[in-house]
Amino acid sequence: MLIRAKDSVLVVIDVQERLVPAVQAPARTLRNTQTLLAAARECAVPVILTEQYPEGLGSTVPEIAAAAAGAAIIPKMHFSCMEEEGFAEAFRAL
Repeated sequence: MLIRAKDSVLVVIDVQERLVPAVQAPARTLRNTQTLLAAARECAVPVILTEQYPEGLGSTVPEIAAAAAGAAIIPKMHFSCMEEEGFAEAFRAL
């Protein structure tokens, strides 16, 4: 089975200012996420970012927001992305 760019999407979930410091190995996580975003850009794979309760947890960290420039950023209050109508709509639109 081959992965095809035209059948793919990269979803980057909740890489936010107040959450990243709590992640194990945050610097490595950010580097790996940036690598995935660069690969998605190179392969023309669409990207969607989510932000869990951005008013309290902050926005997507600047380095990820910059690497994902132009991607849809979907705020959410549910833990499951698919429970957010905005995410489901953006996902279906791809």
